[in-house]
Amino acid sequence: MRSPRSLRLAAAAAVLLGVAAQLAPVGVPAQVKLQKMRFVRSIPPDLSAVYFYVAQDKGYFREYGLDAEMVTAQGTGAALTQLVGGNAEIANTSAEAMLNAIGQGQPMVAFWQFLQNGAIFGVLARRDRGVNGIEDLKGKTIGILGPASATRYATVQMLAKVGLKESDVNMVTLPGMAAYGPALARGQVDALGAWDVSREVVMGAGDDNFRKQLVYFPASEYLSDIFATSKKYFDGNKDAIASFMAAIVKSMDDIGKNPAEAIQIAAKYVPSVSSADPAVNAKIIELRNQKWVKDGRFIYAEYERALPAYREMGLITIDPKTISLREVFSNEVPDLVQKKRGR
Repeated sequence: MRSPRSLRLAAAAAVLLGVAAQLAPVGVPAQVKLQKMRFVRSIPPDLSAVYFYVAQDKGYFREYGLDAEMVTAQGTGAALTQLVGGNAEIANTSAEAMLNAIGQGQPMVAFWQFLQNGAIFGVLARRDRGVNGIEDLKGKTIGILGPASATRYATVQMLAKVGLKESDVNMVTLPGMAAYGPALARGQVDALGAWDVSREVVMGAGDDNFRKQLVYFPASEYLSDIFATSKKYFDGNKDAIASFMAAIVKSMDDIGKNPAEAIQIAAKYVPSVSSADPAVNAKIIELRNQKWVKDGRFIYAEYERALPAYREMGLITIDPKTISLREVFSNEVPDLVQKKRGR
């Protein structure tokens, strides 16, 4: 027969085990070691990274067996440089940055179409600086996020469509999105290589007279952001990559259902979200909910159409005919995510 003391110890142990079970992430036993994964995003922390913050805050990465960390870069090309340099395992980057890395001998694989093509980037300009069309940018100064960023790549593509070269304009790098509005308002630049979030922030921060002068030209044929990794990491970690994306997609579902909650969560990680205009925050979330590609699949016809033109413009140096499009832009991870999510 057990002593009263041993019975008390057993009862206490049972209580502690119960508490531990409650604290353990859903679907992941407490003793399971989480796989570390670093994700490099192409711009500094802001509300448009809400998908990562919600997944982190709600424990979705842990639920799928991951210890995920986000680092940031100044542009899609810079993000890929961090990936190649070993500072991350996966990257938010652009098709042209990845293809240029492949052309330089770095085997890469894009595994997720993150944003709708032709729906994100464009040029935001001032009419009172003489810009009423893209052709009017000749001789003008355009602010961009960086020389290795989609803000430059998309702008170059738009210039080429009207017969202009990059040398026909003056592109200057601005120190982050926070500098976009002031640079345009003060006349430091005549236009901005922008994306939808920066457009809303700039317009939301200006006065009525400033906003009335703004005109936006969408880069309707530009290939938008992708998620990519090295071929070596892709071949050895497909399940982990699919787990990362399953957590992100679960987060996206939550953001669509409860945008206000998503903004509150993002504010924990990016304090400036709390002080931003609530209407601008709401608009950014609305834009992201509209433009995410939640099944992650590449539409190959869009790439077959765009990549030869990219080479002709000088955005990529590699000949698209020398790559296997379906291997370089793989739809294998979207299939794995569907299985993980039981769909």
